[in-house]
Amino acid sequence: MRLVLALLAALLLTAVPRPTHAQVPISCTSTVVYDASTNGATQLVAAIANARIYVCGYVIWSAATANVGLQSGTGTNCATGTVNLTPAYRMASTTGTGVGILGNYQGLSTTLNQALCINSSAGVAVQAMVYFAQF
Repeated sequence: MRLVLALLAALLLTAVPRPTHAQVPISCTSTVVYDASTNGATQLVAAIANARIYVCGYVIWSAATANVGLQSGTGTNCATGTVNLTPAYRMASTTGTGVGILGNYQGLSTTLNQALCINSSAGVAVQAMVYFAQF
């Protein structure tokens, strides 16, 4: 009987799924500021080999009408393998948008070996601040 109970206990313990690693909060301790009037993509954070860029929050402001969003990619100004990380927010004159700056990563990141860029559809004054971690 003890052998049966021991085998049953061993079976139950091995059937419980276990996490492969603990989830550690990612704190964003870096910021990048964008203040320009460019049309198209501009690199904000350069890629580092075997690293991701984790975005904790951002604020984007436009002085005139433009579609503005964050992207990732490789090459000059994310021109290759471009992925939209946010929608292209439609900004009217003197409007802004943002995601709460909580200090910890909430799910928005580049893939490995990709830079972080901002893309504006018009050459109007756009300001942005992005809070991030990279490793």
